[in-house]
Amino acid sequence: SITQSIPIVFLIVADPLSSGIVESIARPGKNVTGFTQGPQFLWGKRLDLLKELLGRQPRRLAWLSNSGNRGSVDNWLDAQKAAATIGADIVQIALSKTDELATTFETPNNPDALLVPYDFLFSTLRRRIAELAAAKQLPAVYENRSHVLAGGLMSYGGDVRENYRQGAGYVDRILKGARPADLPVVSPSRFELVLNKSAAKALGLEIPATLLALADEVIE
Repeated sequence: SITQSIPIVFLIVADPLSSGIVESIARPGKNVTGFTQGPQFLWGKRLDLLKELLGRQPRRLAWLSNSGNRGSVDNWLDAQKAAATIGADIVQIALSKTDELATTFETPNNPDALLVPYDFLFSTLRRRIAELAAAKQLPAVYENRSHVLAGGLMSYGGDVRENYRQGAGYVDRILKGARPADLPVVSPSRFELVLNKSAAKALGLEIPATLLALADEVIE
């Protein structure tokens, strides 16, 4: 960080330990603590849900990548492992600037599904990403619910809205004298499945009743 003394509370970080932001999860040890986007990346779970939605196992996957996001390395490794487990091919497609979006979906392996991790750039482009996925007839599973609210097909991940609520509590404790070094990093304890019926219909898909029963929220 640019300061070693001013307390910092981060709200959404992929892996603060491996990136060196904190010394440990239980005792961050510095002037920084906060909240992660998940205890793990969960791409295996997302692929299981996608298989149930499609009624088949996707075999050619594309994973949206932002080279400017330092937290994307371990996320990509998890996606690769998940793809290998089901015997699927997976390629990265790069998107690091807004003006690259138009050519983003021109991928060499003609994917039958798209994986979209949580990323602030992707979040700002979420509506356009959903539109392009629909135009390409490409089922996509997202790490964060904001994409599904913007027209995406399906998301599964930690409810990071709780991070903001709890973050205010950490700020209050620090202002009352607590040290960030002693406040443990917190991971989401609640995971949510969000489905979009309109997006599914546009792709010619019908969401199975079993999946609808599991959903925390269904967008009509």
